[in-house]
Amino acid sequence: MTNQNSKLNKSKLKPGQVLKRIISKNGKEVIIKIVEQSDWRGLMHLVNSVVEEKRFLRRNKKVKANKGKEIVKKEIEAMKEKKRINICAISNSRIIGHAGVERKKGFSSHIGKLGIIIDKNFREERIGTELMGEVLKLAKDFLKLKMVVLGVFEVNKRAIQFYKKFGFKNYGKMPKAFLIKNKYINGLEMYKDLS
Repeated sequence: MTNQNSKLNKSKLKPGQVLKRIISKNGKEVIIKIVEQSDWRGLMHLVNSVVEEKRFLRRNKKVKANKGKEIVKKEIEAMKEKKRINICAISNSRIIGHAGVERKKGFSSHIGKLGIIIDKNFREERIGTELMGEVLKLAKDFLKLKMVVLGVFEVNKRAIQFYKKFGFKNYGKMPKAFLIKNKYINGLEMYKDLS
C-alpha cells in the first residue's frame, strides 16, 4: 500500500482536511480525511449497510435521513471543542470506512471511546489499518487523550486480533452483553494506553 502523508498541524484540524492519500492493496486510490458536513449521506449509507449485515455492530437500527445530517453537525461541533474526532476513508467519491473517538466526561475525560467500521467490500484492503493508525494518532495528538477504550463482540475473533495488533488489551468481559437473533453473545472491553 502506497502512502502519501500530508504534513499537517494536528492541533488545528478542519472539517474536510485530507490527512493522507493511499493506494489500497487492490490498487484503488483512497483518501483519508476529517469528516465534513457534506459527508453525512455517505456516512449514513455506510452505517446502514453495516447494520444490515446484522453481525458485529452494536447499533441495530438504521440511521434515518432526518437524523444523519444532525448527527454529523453535532459531531463536527464536538470536534471544534476537542471532545471528539471523526475521520473517513473515501474511494471513488464513496465513503468506505469511518473511525472516531469520543472523549469521556468528568473524571474520565482523559479517556476516549473508539469506534470503527469498514464497508464489507473493502475489508481486506488495509483500509481499517490506515484508519486505526490515523485515529489513534489524532486521539493522542489532537484530543490529548491518555487512553482509548472500545467494546467488541467476543465471537468477533478477527476484530479482536486486529485491535491486539494495535496494542489493545482486554480489561473486562460482560456475559450476555448482546442479544442477536435470540442468541446471547458476550462482550469484551479493551483498552490502549496512549502515553
